[in-house]
Amino acid sequence: MSKAGITWQRCSYLLRGADNYLTLRWRKEARQRLLDIQTVDLIIQNTITASDNPVHGAEDEGHAVFEFIDRAIQDVEKHSTIGIKLILPACDGHVSRSDMIDFRMIGCELVSSVSSFVVSRQHLHAVQPHKSEDILGIIGSTVCAILVKSAPDCSIELTLAKLELELLNRMSIKWLLPDPIPYRRIAIVRCQEENISYETIRAMGIGLIVLDEPGNYLEDPQGPSAYLREAFIPIDLNPDLGLSRRIVDALKDYHVDGIFTRLDIHHTSVAEACVMLGLPTSPPSAFACATDKYATRMNDAESCSAICVTSVEDLEQRLHSAISPLQLNYPVVVKPCSGVKSWCVLKADSEVELLAAVRKAHSRVIGHENGKSMHSPTMIEPYVDGPEFDINYAMWNGEILFTDVSDNFPCAGDMDTTTGFLEKDFQETLFVYPTLLPVSEQALLVNTLHQKLLNMGFRSGVFHVEARVRNSTTHYAHDNGTFDLMPKSDPTSFKPSIFMIEVNARPAGYYGLQAVTWTFGVDYLALHVLRCIGDETRFRAFANPFQDGPQYSSALVLIMPEKGGILMSPDPAQELRLQRPDLMDMIAMYHNTWEKGQQVIPPDAVDMMFLTFMIVNSRIGRKDLLAKQEEIRRNWRAVIE
Repeated sequence: MSKAGITWQRCSYLLRGADNYLTLRWRKEARQRLLDIQTVDLIIQNTITASDNPVHGAEDEGHAVFEFIDRAIQDVEKHSTIGIKLILPACDGHVSRSDMIDFRMIGCELVSSVSSFVVSRQHLHAVQPHKSEDILGIIGSTVCAILVKSAPDCSIELTLAKLELELLNRMSIKWLLPDPIPYRRIAIVRCQEENISYETIRAMGIGLIVLDEPGNYLEDPQGPSAYLREAFIPIDLNPDLGLSRRIVDALKDYHVDGIFTRLDIHHTSVAEACVMLGLPTSPPSAFACATDKYATRMNDAESCSAICVTSVEDLEQRLHSAISPLQLNYPVVVKPCSGVKSWCVLKADSEVELLAAVRKAHSRVIGHENGKSMHSPTMIEPYVDGPEFDINYAMWNGEILFTDVSDNFPCAGDMDTTTGFLEKDFQETLFVYPTLLPVSEQALLVNTLHQKLLNMGFRSGVFHVEARVRNSTTHYAHDNGTFDLMPKSDPTSFKPSIFMIEVNARPAGYYGLQAVTWTFGVDYLALHVLRCIGDETRFRAFANPFQDGPQYSSALVLIMPEKGGILMSPDPAQELRLQRPDLMDMIAMYHNTWEKGQQVIPPDAVDMMFLTFMIVNSRIGRKDLLAKQEEIRRNWRAVIE
């Protein structure tokens, strides 16, 4: 059998611990010139054969490629045929990320499993399998192996050919770099339980130092996740004026090449510490502006109608001033200047609602200073109508290397509805990737916000920006049972314009980060870390999406608890898996905040939490995605008493 003149070669294979030989056929695929890799296809037929010159399996149990092949053979039914694509280096170079192939193949329907056999920063030499008749030599040079999924209506040969095209789509990036990659170490300030992110850092050959309060899950050197970090340093992370100095002092015995945090409230202090240590960073003033909602407004010449109050009493005094009473046009939006997520962000249609909203926003304690509680000032601004979007940027020296736009579906504050606690809040409900916004409005959105980032003082890094499009030609509406962003039947004559809600000088939250990363193939967390250590080469290499665009329609589904109380039911996924396995198969990742028997925080709490985060994907299309996520919501049952 041949393909474009390439002949299958044949030998016998002896599985470790077995007495019988299996038939092994192999051939080299024509090299894709754009790739750093080349491939060899293996087809193993689980039929008994005899051979005078057999290839033996992993007699040495440390031979990882043979172990992968042996496991693949053992996991399939007797007399089955399996296909494995072996990946070999096509050029000399240094491994920029050890799990790059594993990462870029996430979500590929053709793949059953992937295993890489390299370490980050390792130097590889190009191999020429077409010059070798020895399959053992080829296996010995393999850097990754991919076991393909078998399908009854598709031959193994055809599946391997389809996978070759997928590799061209997914691996057309610079993975093997010509220059050596020096070892780097980065410190994280406040370490949340985000293991996928820390595995990514490890795969890039970067050491991780954790700075956090005692009791963090990575503190125990014998803990199950301790391998993800080099050291844990206990530190007081109270967000007072002394935090930047405490960070510098904590790192005095460690050489670090960068510092980062995922929490907005620590960004300015981390930037100040970087300046003190001479480490890469954007200006602290840029972070100070981005993490203060009122400062963000004042930095924007087009947004001058916001006001800032320090307390409910301050607001009342200004509303009822005998000299110059404050005049507000309702509805308005109330939000803490130093906020977390969408906590305490409320819509007010009257003075009564306004005072209640400011009271709630001001009640949240963000830290302590001189023995007193620290409270954020509160911003009040007009409510701006229009569909909302999240825009991610990967930027170096002012140049946009990659950006994506996603649709942030309406919440209670947009729909003029209230939660069960009579609040018009802005807690997110659903994000969908990629956007349906017209290309012209996407360009307006991306370019306008890019300029605002530059005006703040940012030049390089990863940014997660939230904005609305005023006078958009689209709106959210129902059509044939689907609620989605769609063209207006009577668009306004006014030109669309952009209202920036906020800038997050970091990647999106953990679950949104995974959704967008898997959809486009660009790992914003990896880019964020590379920016923080000043690694421009890898930043530019990694900021390249799949050639064919997003691999599916994806949604981040956020499920709110109906009330507070004790969670009486088990993980809803158990029942869904039994009753609707088709829906469960669409959920790529989920996380329940509480387990059975735990106390659920009510949805109107200052520090509310979602009941469940989940990523749902559909290859059929967006309409199917929206319909299925609604079905999942209806069947995701939690009993709270």
